Amino acid sequence: MVGDGPTVAALMREYAAHGIDTFILSGYPHLDEAYRVAEHVFPLLPRGDTPEPRPARAIVGEVVANGAVAVPAGAKG
Repeated sequence: MVGDGPTVAALMREYAAHGIDTFILSGYPHLDEAYRVAEHVFPLLPRGDTPEPRPARAIVGEVVANGAVAVPAGAKG
């Protein structure tokens, strides 16, 4: 999505109306773009449907060069 704040917010609302609930936002330089989106886009979006954060599942193990398989932390077996 490219455009000014109202244009991008409108596109995000349109996608959300079709069931899209996650967006990956990127731009360069990253920090400047993050501030720009926070200032010009986020205030134009609804906040009522914010999902509850899910607990992170830690993955332990290493798959590179040693054959070990990644296993969720606390898993038995």
